[in-house]
Amino acid sequence: MNIRQKMLACGAVSIVATLLVGGIGLWGQAQLSEALAANEINANALRHHMDGDMMHDALRADVLAAFLTNPGDAAAASQVRDDLKEHSERFRKAMAENAALPLAPEIRQAIDGVGPVLEAYIQSASRIVEQALADPVAARALMADFSRSFEQLEERNEAISEQIEASVAQTRQQTEAVVQKAAWWQWASLGIACLLILAFTRQLLRSVLQPLAKIINAARSMAQGNLRAPISVDSRDEAGQLQQSLADMQSSLR
Repeated sequence: MNIRQKMLACGAVSIVATLLVGGIGLWGQAQLSEALAANEINANALRHHMDGDMMHDALRADVLAAFLTNPGDAAAASQVRDDLKEHSERFRKAMAENAALPLAPEIRQAIDGVGPVLEAYIQSASRIVEQALADPVAARALMADFSRSFEQLEERNEAISEQIEASVAQTRQQTEAVVQKAAWWQWASLGIACLLILAFTRQLLRSVLQPLAKIINAARSMAQGNLRAPISVDSRDEAGQLQQSLADMQSSLR
């Protein structure tokens, strides 16, 4: 290779090394984006589930409020019904939002399975509220079924909560692993790129500077009248051609 080709090769290696470092950086960024998206999904799932769990307790509070409401107090009865409707809708919305998220299959299956239990719980709460607002004494007979429905739904919610929390913990561990892996690859690619550039630059300097130093020394010897100092030809590139030309000139002068 001549000096021009060596310089071009060194530039090409620098470009490849830059692309390598940049490509690994983009890959690490993509991996991190996927991990952050998974974290966000699990965080939203946990937030929705906590909201639904609060509505689970709020519906029971609505039932108890109905027993404490004076049967003749229309405003208080209307407030209890409004609260019951609002809490029921929020509960359904929280579960629907979780069902729409791209969660793990086992979590989605658990959420789908809790749907009928949720509706049964809401219907039971609605019946007992209406009965309690009309006849609190007669409504007490429905409390046993309502309590069973409450406990059944609570058991399902706790199981889903544990699954979501486990998924959050797993995603956090995966995110940390991805960050460490991306950082390791980034530093490794940077080190390899630096070594390649240094190696090619060193080789380029050696192939240019060493022959030039010999040429300078030979030219000085010839300038001082020494036409017998040996001039070696170290390569076939431009520096080697210059050495050969100088040797030919020395031979001709001699």
